[in-house]
Amino acid sequence: MSDEKFASLVLESPCSSTFTPDTDSQGTMDATSGNGRLTGGGEVPWPNTTYLIVEKATGRVLTLTNGEVVVKSSAMAGDRNTHWLCVEKSGYFGFVNPPTGRYVGHDGKNHIYAAAKEMKDYEYLTPRLHPNGGFQLLSPQSGSALKLLCVTENLSNLARRHHGTTLWEFRKVEDI
Repeated sequence: MSDEKFASLVLESPCSSTFTPDTDSQGTMDATSGNGRLTGGGEVPWPNTTYLIVEKATGRVLTLTNGEVVVKSSAMAGDRNTHWLCVEKSGYFGFVNPPTGRYVGHDGKNHIYAAAKEMKDYEYLTPRLHPNGGFQLLSPQSGSALKLLCVTENLSNLARRHHGTTLWEFRKVEDI
C-alpha cells in the first residue's frame, strides 16, 4: 500500500489520531542512537548484559545490602553489590546480582528485596521507557495489574506502588 493511500485511510478514519515522533538530524525515529544507547543517556536494558541501575533524579545506585535492595549515593569502583545482570524468562526481564545469585523481587506485597535464587513470578520485571527519559520498572501484580518500583519515603528502600515518579537508567558495567 502506498504512503499516500495509507495516509488518506488514516485521515478519513473517525477515530484517527496523529503521532509525530521525535527525529534526529538524520531523520531517524529510533529512541536509540543505533548502538543500544538512549539518545538521552543510559542504555536500553537487554538480557545477558550487566548494569548499574541508577535512580535518574538523584544518581543513586541500586545496591544489594544484607539481602535488601536499597539506593545508595554512588557506586564505589568494583562494588559488585551494585551490579545487576539482566535476564529473561517467559517474556519478562529479571535482574540478578552475579556474585550472590540473588534476584530483585518482592515479598508478595510491596516490599522489594533480593532473596530468591531462582527467577519466578515475584522476580518478573518489565522496563517501560518514559517520555521524560529513563525507565519505569514495572512488577506484575495478581491479574493484569502492574506496579511501579519506587523509592520509598525514607529515600533509601524500595517498594511497589500503583503510582510513583521514580525513573531508572541502566548503565553498562563495562562502560563505567
